[in-house]
Amino acid sequence: MKRMRHWLVCAVLAAAAGSGLTACSSQQPLPTVARVDLPRFMGPWYVIGVIPTFIEKDIYNAIESYELAPDGTNAVLVLHALTGDSHASGPAGPGHLHPGWWDEVVGPGRALDTDRWFVVCPNVLGGCQGTTGPASDDPETGRPYGSRFPLITIRDQAVIEAAFAETLGISRWAAVIGGSMGGQRALESLVAFPDRFERAVIIACGAMATAEEIALCSVQIRAIQSDPRWQGGDYYDAPPGEGPHAGLSLARGIGQVSYRSELELDDRFGRGHQSDESPLEGGRYAIESYLEYHGEKLARRFDANTYLALSRAMNHHDVGRGRGGIAAALRRVQAEVTIAGITSDRLYPLRLQEELAEHIPNVTGLHTIESPAGHDGFLVEHEAVGAETEGREVDVVAHAVADALLGPAGLADLGTRYPASDERWAGARSVDLLADVADAVAREGWWLQNVDVVIAAEQPRLAPHLAAMADTVAAALVPLQEPMGVPLHVSVTPKRGEGLGFVGRVEGIACWAVAMLAKG
Repeated sequence: MKRMRHWLVCAVLAAAAGSGLTACSSQQPLPTVARVDLPRFMGPWYVIGVIPTFIEKDIYNAIESYELAPDGTNAVLVLHALTGDSHASGPAGPGHLHPGWWDEVVGPGRALDTDRWFVVCPNVLGGCQGTTGPASDDPETGRPYGSRFPLITIRDQAVIEAAFAETLGISRWAAVIGGSMGGQRALESLVAFPDRFERAVIIACGAMATAEEIALCSVQIRAIQSDPRWQGGDYYDAPPGEGPHAGLSLARGIGQVSYRSELELDDRFGRGHQSDESPLEGGRYAIESYLEYHGEKLARRFDANTYLALSRAMNHHDVGRGRGGIAAALRRVQAEVTIAGITSDRLYPLRLQEELAEHIPNVTGLHTIESPAGHDGFLVEHEAVGAETEGREVDVVAHAVADALLGPAGLADLGTRYPASDERWAGARSVDLLADVADAVAREGWWLQNVDVVIAAEQPRLAPHLAAMADTVAAALVPLQEPMGVPLHVSVTPKRGEGLGFVGRVEGIACWAVAMLAKG
């Protein structure tokens, strides 16, 4: 599947490179979207430019910092899915516990070669990663929008992203690429602004939300609204931990079922029990534990109202609304479009991609990705690849720091907390375990002053990676930040084996960590 996705992106960009693109002089007027702060929408976002570094910049600085081709023909727009964000590529760091969600595709020498393409991935309107969303302050009141946040649609998001392009000075994109909700936004943009795109890759979505998608999203919305701590959407002044996390966790669990296939879930979990728990005695099945884990994981990093706003936007998705129907709307697309669907996707089945291919005038290919993973097929392999790119060095450091926290806090060690038999943590990355440990230690009333790590390795050379390792660890430890907001200090010091012991013989890596915890 990785090769297929890589090929799709390479194919569309190769076509764009040979097309002799020219900037489009004609511009369509932009409709006004009420109560949207465009600079806020732009917020923190990533531009991966012609240099092999990944730097988060404010939009205005980013324009000055990265080179766009004089004719604007090297710009590529990447649109993320429901719970994604602008961190499409680059290492983990503050605000991002994981490497970019498309790290194996975007970067120097990769399919979206940033030595060649000006790659832009903006946060979505309505989101909670720097955009205008329900958690944003309403300029009229100075308080978060909450329940007063206006209804937004995929079409509104496309309009704002068009304005965003104008701010960057991009009149025509070489390509737009999106999957799931990102694919919906890409489709809407292709229809609303047909002369602004040369190529497109659309993955795992349809021209409108189906009845089943609406049903699944609606149940998730009700799960959040049924949480007493949701408070009608106005919960932002609640103490830490008192928001509608239970409702959001439940919603994510429901969604997770639709993101995977029945066969994949049955093959992976079957009727297995969670560890030594017996469902007949009040314990959980392994699949229940898996859903709880994914729900709790999202609740730690996402806003419940944002989940509602974006779910509603996806429910309202219909490129044919007000345009004479789907067929008429899709005939407006001028770009050359490559479409891909996943064999086991029950949220956006292949018939929806076939419908797109039937009505879009210039479809260069309809590709089927063989995967048992369901809708998540366009992401799940990336997760595995991302785990590999993290490297064994970060694994060792994260494990050492976790042990250094658990002991002084009087909590069970890693092996006891995360036994190999626990399916929730099957395939989990070390930083995921560390983040969970940090949450557990914080709940006991502890906060962290500093962490000192010594890592011993003969190979590879660690010096170029020390800062990234420290940032990755610091990001996972955010729940333990000092109450007054003093930044966490994480130091990572390298040592060499000098030819002695298993380290010196290049048989392994050793690591020691000391953590200073405090209470009160």
